[in-house]
Amino acid sequence: MKMFGSLWIVLAVAILAGGAWAAEAPREQAPPADAPKQSEPPPRTPEQPGPSAEAREVWPASLQSLAGRYVFARVASPGGIWERLRPSQPDARTSTRQVSIDDLPAPLRERLTHAEIIISDLKLPSEVEFDQRTSPSGRGKLRSYYESAIGRLAMCNVPGIGAESGDSGEFEGPVRFTIEHFSHSNPSVSGVHAQRVQQEGTWGAAALDYADLGAIPLAEDGSDGPGERAPIANARILRSGVEIFAYLEVVYQAEDGEHHYSGCLRLVRDSKGSPSPDPEPPRRRPRPLGPSADV
Repeated sequence: MKMFGSLWIVLAVAILAGGAWAAEAPREQAPPADAPKQSEPPPRTPEQPGPSAEAREVWPASLQSLAGRYVFARVASPGGIWERLRPSQPDARTSTRQVSIDDLPAPLRERLTHAEIIISDLKLPSEVEFDQRTSPSGRGKLRSYYESAIGRLAMCNVPGIGAESGDSGEFEGPVRFTIEHFSHSNPSVSGVHAQRVQQEGTWGAAALDYADLGAIPLAEDGSDGPGERAPIANARILRSGVEIFAYLEVVYQAEDGEHHYSGCLRLVRDSKGSPSPDPEPPRRRPRPLGPSADV
């Protein structure tokens, strides 16, 4: 009996010692009071929601995705810039031709090759309206998209983008940006051909399936501006949302007469601090070898 009693006493002491160690263990693992506290990670700022999936199906390049800096890449008009010369001689006739940007007067060429557009400080979420309905003919769908948001615009050396005579293409200040798109999901062949004939000579790649980009000036406090003309009224974007096609119209006075230039400039997003590389020459499709092929 004494042996069993001693055994019970030993077990009780072990249990009490274990409980005391368990209670003290957290205290021993806790850092000292004067130890430096670990810095907590900064709270993550949630991204502003963009247009819905249904809206992006109509037009995917939203203002949120368009924000950034765009710099001159090249002339977008196929064949070059249109030049109309009104000679200073009274009896000389007006002539029209297309020229490359290298043929422009040096001051004008220097100006246009430094064209720049910056879209920033957008107040999101933007206001979006869209619609997609079956066309009356039943051949496809009529699609429309409209988006607007307040932001800040800074641009230079894009004369003509304001779509008014004498537009300098210079602006900096708060604006209301807009995107407008209207299209048919299954356009007719004749309709596509007619649109290309009418617009491709000026707009190039932006002649089909594009959206109009606009900017309406505002006061510094964000209220409606004092009725100033729109700094951007004649520009287009594509579904990629990484380039802006700016209408070009500028008059240059020279000794031989008045040179009127028009066309389109292509500006691309400057993601690496430099414009896009020069285009490579077209690659010839490899000719298939056969019995009648010249080798």
